[in-house]
Amino acid sequence: MSSTTKEDEHESNSSEKTTTSSSSSSNTPSAPTTNNNNTNDDDILKGYEMHDWKPSPHLTPDENYMDMIMLLTRNSKCRQGSMACVLVHPQSSSSSSSVVIAASTNQSLFTPNSSDIHAEVAALGQACQNGKMTMGCTAYITMPPCKKCFMSLYASGITRIVSRQSLPENSILVQVAKQKGIEMIGLDKDMKERQDLRIQTIVGANKIQKHDDDGNDDDVDKNDVVQERKRRREEKQARKEQAKQKKQQL
Repeated sequence: MSSTTKEDEHESNSSEKTTTSSSSSSNTPSAPTTNNNNTNDDDILKGYEMHDWKPSPHLTPDENYMDMIMLLTRNSKCRQGSMACVLVHPQSSSSSSSVVIAASTNQSLFTPNSSDIHAEVAALGQACQNGKMTMGCTAYITMPPCKKCFMSLYASGITRIVSRQSLPENSILVQVAKQKGIEMIGLDKDMKERQDLRIQTIVGANKIQKHDDDGNDDDVDKNDVVQERKRRREEKQARKEQAKQKKQQL
């Protein structure tokens, strides 16, 4: 399953110079925990394959939530690209810990397997339906939002946006975010490489464990993991080539 989306859906351009921020603010969430309605992250993520993931005490909150995002992203079935969004409130009324109030992948509405509802809008809608306050929340997203999703996040009171990739400083979204006091953070190259390794380890170990429990041959399942990694690398390379060709045509 691809973890990125088409460039016409999101304003990411890896060929341009990007900026990455690792700074924290007063709204930076803490580690994943229970929310103020006596439900926890497992309830929010119910129905999604998360490969038995649990937050690591050795990672920062942003790293943990971005790992959650990348595993959630793998659940998307949309042909245009796999996306996910998790909304995190920095505090609950009864605890100083952060809480996950909504989580969703992009979804189809008009056409099967089509990204009709972007992940950000789906997550905001989920929070609204469940009576959750989004003011001051952080939105963790697979890739930077498109303009319409950015507008929705801004209108909903989101104050931090964290995604896999940074946008160029001259991007209209970056400029508006600065004007409106929204912190936009992207992972740098080293952080992405470390995350890729963690996700591969989590998914691979989980698949191998499931096959072990079923009494199947370890070697067969390990080969599946290798093939899955190869397939994802090939998809990533194909997307880069498509983006390069599209840019040359402009």
